[in-house]
Amino acid sequence: MLHNVGNTTSPSLRTVRSTLSARHRLVMLPHAGGGASYYRRLATGIAPDVDVIVVQYPGREDRIDDSPSDSIIALADSIAREISATEMDAPILFGHSMGALVAFEVARRLESDGRPASAPHHVVLSGRGPQPPSSTVHRSSDDELVRTIEELGATPAGLLDDADIRAMLLGPIRDDYRLVETYRLEPAPPLTADITTFAGVDDPTVEPSAVRAWQQMTRGRYRSEVFPGGHFFPAENTDTFREALDRVMSPRGADS
Repeated sequence: MLHNVGNTTSPSLRTVRSTLSARHRLVMLPHAGGGASYYRRLATGIAPDVDVIVVQYPGREDRIDDSPSDSIIALADSIAREISATEMDAPILFGHSMGALVAFEVARRLESDGRPASAPHHVVLSGRGPQPPSSTVHRSSDDELVRTIEELGATPAGLLDDADIRAMLLGPIRDDYRLVETYRLEPAPPLTADITTFAGVDDPTVEPSAVRAWQQMTRGRYRSEVFPGGHFFPAENTDTFREALDRVMSPRGADS
């Protein structure tokens, strides 16, 4: 299914809010297993003069019948092409967890291969560093995968007790873990876009210092913020999270 974004259509990009005189366009890329609906809710309350676009990965929600991507690189390739095709100027990319890897690779492609005006203004990388993970969650049993998801707080308690919901959700989640756990950062010139990183102080999957390793991946300005909470700190502290995004998108950027 194609969705209208600007003056074109897109299979992945979902417009949450569009204004006639937007100050910025924020593109949000979900975590492993995350769909556009989760980020639609999270985007509520972001400054009203910012257009919000959420990415829907293949294999979930209204794209449940689409085949999953083979790799983070392939996923980033397709998303970057769609952003460039919309003639979106200088977007701000936000990616959480798996979405941080995708956002970084999308930014690389928009800077090197995309329409020049679509090169990102700022990239916000949240809840994951660039280092290869040591985990092999995608190879675990269904019960082990459910325990991992529930321990992170990725789903409401008891949701995956329902056999039908479990059957629907576990496939895309496992595919996403496979993408993350097989991703390797390839050498390339640093981004020219500014980078801001977000991390949860009690995140059991990654230390804030590991998230700050993204600092090496830009020639632009760099700033980091650490939030109270675990891996899903944006949903645990929505007001604080939205205020931090607003600071990134303020006229003074990350320095404000």
